[in-house]
Formats: sequence, structure tokens, C-alpha cells
Amino acid sequence: MSTYTKQDVAATIDHAVLKPEFTDADLAQHAAMCIENGVFSMCVKPCDVKTAAALLKDSPVKVSCVLSFPHGADTTATKVFQAQQAIEDGVDEIDMVMNIGKFMSGDFDYVKNDIQAVVELAHQHQVLVKVIQESRKVATSQTIKSPRHVSLLIKQVLTLSKPQPALVRDPLPLNPLVSWSKPWATKCKSRPPVASAHGTKPLPIWNRV
Repeated sequence: MSTYTKQDVAATIDHAVLKPEFTDADLAQHAAMCIENGVFSMCVKPCDVKTAAALLKDSPVKVSCVLSFPHGADTTATKVFQAQQAIEDGVDEIDMVMNIGKFMSGDFDYVKNDIQAVVELAHQHQVLVKVIQESRKVATSQTIKSPRHVSLLIKQVLTLSKPQPALVRDPLPLNPLVSWSKPWATKCKSRPPVASAHGTKPLPIWNRV
């Protein structure tokens, strides 16, 4: 059985600073904590990317942000604009939410094209894209195969654009591209294996706080 040090665990955590009431002072406090503990990244709201980038400058902590969070209901053009703004503000990773309603409607081409538009832009700037598929919403009795369908759609997108892969971030162990190694992973948001056109590279499963 593998053992992990505090540093090993911290290096897999995306620390989320997403509460709507968080102030600039809160952002600075969380940034200092991220640096002190050596987490992988600090995930912030789009409006906080520029401030986070300044606070984390000269540290190994990456800046990530959510896009179209939490429902993925923005238009594709809006998502692309948001991604461009985040890139200009200094983001290292983008966590975009797929369009849940379109997926539930069976419009998989829309979902794929929506993801592809953001991925293609981000890859031009060497920015990683992670896709939040919200399996708890889509894995209903009517769409029980949804996680597999989403994974296949994202895999198609991966074959279209390089060098950085898109990731599937899914808190449920239903995704065939992701090999979950912890029984409690279903209860937390986790940094998944890298699912790329070249296969799946396992990464430690730890909670995103």
C-alpha cells in the first residue's frame, strides 16, 4: 500500500476559493495558505484571476479558474470570451462546466463543439482545460450511460487539438477513462488521471478543498 507525505498530498490539491462572499482580503489569505502548504493550484472565480496571479507570482502554485460555473449554461461564444479573458489575466488552468441541459437533451454535438471551442483557444496559449461533467446531475435513470458518453465526446475533442489535453473532472467513479483508487473518492472532488488522446495517466486521488 502506498504512503504519502503531507507534501505529496498537497501537490495534488486544487484549493477552491469560490464562495461569492469572498473578498480581496480572503483571496490574499487563501493565497498565502496555498503557498505555505504547497498546493498544486488555487481555483478562483473569473473576476479574481488577475489578483490571484499577482498574489501567487514567483510561487509554484498555479492559478486555475472556473468557467460557466456551476451550470455550464452560457453560450459557446460567451465561454470562449471568458476563456480569453482568463488567459489574458494570467490563468494556468481552466475548469469549464459542460452544458448540462444540452447533454440531458441528447444534443451531444452541441456539447462536443462547446468544449472544443474552449479547448482550441486554450491550447493556443498552452493553458490546460478540465471539463466538469457533473455526473450527479446527468447519471439519472434516463441517462445512466451519461458518464461514458461524456468521456467519449471529450476523447474525440482530445484528438483534435494539442499539445495540452483536456481533463475529465468527475467526482463519481463512473468514468471509464478515470481509474479511481480510493473508495471514498465518490464523496469528494478530485484531481483525476490525465485522459488524453494517448491514454490515461494515473494521478493520486485526493480531495479538492
